[in-house]
Amino acid sequence: MGLGGWEYAVRVIERRWGVLVVLAFGLLLTGCLWVPSVRYDGGNTGYNRDDTTLTAAGVDAATVRFRASLGFAGSYAGITPLTPVVAGGHVLGVAQGRVVAYDAAGVDQCSGVPVSCQPQWIGDFGHPWVSYFGADVAGDTVFVTAGDLDVQGALMAFDLNGVTNCSGSPRVCQPLWTASVRNANAPTVVNGKVYQFDPQVLGVKVFDAAGQQGCSGTPTVCSPLWTSPVRDVESGPVRLAVSGGSVYVAGSRGGLAVSDAEGVQGCTGAPKVCEPMWTVPNTLVPDMNRPSPVVDGGRVFVVQAMPDPQYSEVAAYDAAGVANCSGSPRTCSPLWHTPVGITRRWPSVSLAVANGRLYVPNPESDRTDVYDTSGSGCAGSPMVCPSLFTFGAATSVTVDNGLAVQAGANGVLAYDATGVTGCSSGLCSPVAQNAIGTFRGFVIADGRTYGYAVDGAGNATITGAW
Repeated sequence: MGLGGWEYAVRVIERRWGVLVVLAFGLLLTGCLWVPSVRYDGGNTGYNRDDTTLTAAGVDAATVRFRASLGFAGSYAGITPLTPVVAGGHVLGVAQGRVVAYDAAGVDQCSGVPVSCQPQWIGDFGHPWVSYFGADVAGDTVFVTAGDLDVQGALMAFDLNGVTNCSGSPRVCQPLWTASVRNANAPTVVNGKVYQFDPQVLGVKVFDAAGQQGCSGTPTVCSPLWTSPVRDVESGPVRLAVSGGSVYVAGSRGGLAVSDAEGVQGCTGAPKVCEPMWTVPNTLVPDMNRPSPVVDGGRVFVVQAMPDPQYSEVAAYDAAGVANCSGSPRTCSPLWHTPVGITRRWPSVSLAVANGRLYVPNPESDRTDVYDTSGSGCAGSPMVCPSLFTFGAATSVTVDNGLAVQAGANGVLAYDATGVTGCSSGLCSPVAQNAIGTFRGFVIADGRTYGYAVDGAGNATITGAW
């Protein structure tokens, strides 16, 4: 599996503190086990391009191999998106006050019948803080943002191997470096930089992932390389997108702000501040949960409010900020857009895009609708686009080796990602499923799926199956 620079993956898939259900389909874990980012890449596509091992037969045949208790996940566990991280043979999850690494093979520090696993190492937040959205991994470093429910928080970096700044038995690790960031969103790590939306300052903060430039002191504390105010964008997404040299931040009130990922265009001053290159105006509708922006194929896809603020639409914009854009400062209109459900019913889910198809969970119909990313067939005023096909529920989708995979009430369900097999009159049935229990989020790596769930008391558990 290729590793593209610093752009790796951790996946933020559904819900904040759920039980990491490790569904490993296929072969045993190898040293190549990497998931590029929360949604497989900086663009949040939800498309695992490198994996060719996931199969419908593997989904059907998976059985539980181990479980690992993360402990109390926080008072808001189960209502914000949390997804495991798979990297370097570890599967990582977050709990109150810590990030925890377990053996993704379910062997090291694991014993008993049924098999139960203990941590290989624990990253200490230094406070009883919680991480709302989980971690990201790049190279040999784990990045996680955590804090209290108000204004305190920090971005923290830990050694993925559990060696540097680590000691004791069980092994406890202190951060390699920290930075002041309000706890609200997951970090995105691309090309040696960590991009973090900070709602306290309504802007993006960019840090050196190596913890060197802009960093000093003992323990090491880092300052931003630059910041980018977004102003009209409030709250921010679960995770901003970084792709094609741009940073995309979509807000809870419908705004979109796009700045230079390299900190050059529109950037001045010391400390450096980078103004957005282009924006989509704030719709000024009541707050709502919105998926993170998704960037692929020269387009950025967002969910925003319609003129009637009770309803939402998915919209595609030119990712370069050229087509349908004008003015100074530059603002942009959609290339195409179509209704997708009732605003206040939007759950914390993720869009996905792969091979010219956009997968959109629809909270009104409680299904996932699939559209042509080019906007083929869109017409009318207000514009409406025909779906190519529909399947499953209104939950996040991962596309892997021709399968569109969702978390269901009893495990994972896989559908034909092209809308052919198991499909009739535009509605598709599962081609495979595995009922190993209820969980809220998952990540697929080398054909194995790692999910995340939480019980009614807020306690998180990792379950592994293959």
